[in-house]
Amino acid sequence: MKQNFRVSASFLICIILGFIVWALFYPGAFSVDSLYAYNEALIGRFTDARPPLMAFVLFLFFKAGGTIGLFTLVECLLGYLGVRNLLLALTDLFSASRARREGIASAGLLLLSSPLSPMPVYFVTLWFDSWLAIFLLWTLYFMLALLKNRGDAISRSDVITIIIIGILITLVMLVRWNSVTLYPILILLFCSILIRRLVPRRMLILVAMSPLAAYILFLFFEYYVAEVKAMHTERVSLALDLASMIVYEPSICETLKLQSCELVNGKITPEFVVGDGAIDHTINQGLRWMEPAFISLVNHKSLTSDMLQAAMHFPGTYAKVKALNFLDYMTPRPRYYFQSFIHPNDLGLYLNSQFDSVRTRYIALLHWVYSHPILKMLSFAHVTWMILDLGGLLYCFVMHRHSSRYALLGLILLVPLAYELSYLLALTASDFRFMYPSTLLTQIITIGIVATLPEQRISGAKVLPP
Repeated sequence: MKQNFRVSASFLICIILGFIVWALFYPGAFSVDSLYAYNEALIGRFTDARPPLMAFVLFLFFKAGGTIGLFTLVECLLGYLGVRNLLLALTDLFSASRARREGIASAGLLLLSSPLSPMPVYFVTLWFDSWLAIFLLWTLYFMLALLKNRGDAISRSDVITIIIIGILITLVMLVRWNSVTLYPILILLFCSILIRRLVPRRMLILVAMSPLAAYILFLFFEYYVAEVKAMHTERVSLALDLASMIVYEPSICETLKLQSCELVNGKITPEFVVGDGAIDHTINQGLRWMEPAFISLVNHKSLTSDMLQAAMHFPGTYAKVKALNFLDYMTPRPRYYFQSFIHPNDLGLYLNSQFDSVRTRYIALLHWVYSHPILKMLSFAHVTWMILDLGGLLYCFVMHRHSSRYALLGLILLVPLAYELSYLLALTASDFRFMYPSTLLTQIITIGIVATLPEQRISGAKVLPP
């Protein structure tokens, strides 16, 4: 008997939107960071000035005959399909009907593809942050897919899913330096799902340790096999903290007589000062314009020892500038929100001219949204979605006694929150894109959960397997 093959509306929307966005920005919207990774892939020599993973993957992709345009098409489609699949999985978690799940996924895709969100541009930008968002979308989707199979025994397809999740967690840790902080949360979520499937303790330990082991092995490969050149990028974060402390509290230099003071005092131009004295060392990451005094500080031999002295003697000031930089990062102000062009280069890359007029109108709409006093708080302010994330966690804490699915949702909400808080530890610039993976995840979770509230009230007594 023949079965009718039906393609869902949400899948069609994914493919159509993915191709439209890709064609609009073909071959992609590339920043300086994007071009850096692209150039390394072309010449086959790598540094860790940016995480080398993308350059490695691009290098292999080009060796296999791929092109940069094809790579961004894969990126765009993976991004759109990841959003769609996660929306379907989240709504299924709360027992939404098939038709309702399809409707929510379709509406969510259309909403996030509108000028109210910069998501489409991020999926055609060769950024580490874009790929982190994609890896997280697929990681959470496969985890929820593993949970959906309610059988106690682990099947062969389950084993394949478990391996895929382990690989994705490893990729999450490798694609951004600070994304390694997501490892404990992702493993906790992963193991909590496997426990529901009655997985033996030995297998749980193996599953928990495998991504970390793969991460360490890849780092070993980077530096001892591929001979990646170490650039000591941690100095950028140290210099940001130290310069911010000196500007915020100049008396530090009178007390400690730091060598770095002569590079900073009176030499930081006002445009780079944030709030009460924190420093954003770039005005516009899309252009090659950085504070010269900051660059001198990064390269100064006494930076590490000066930073250590300042933090030990003025811990309160250190905490304050950390908070100032973080708060500046979270709230909207005139800044660089997305990459709308290809940075001038000698690599032969430029945006196609066929869709110039459409692309210009679309970018103008995005600019209008982030200039709007209300809309920008929904679309271009991380703080809005961090507050919603915290509110969701509180809601899950209150509701987890009624259904174990809320405990699981709480762990999912910890993923974007953990990544946001990682920037309290190490921040290099108030660049919107750094925290965009967390904001996008929270937006998707919010759409999925809010849209299933009626279903939750009906099926709230149902409990997931213990």
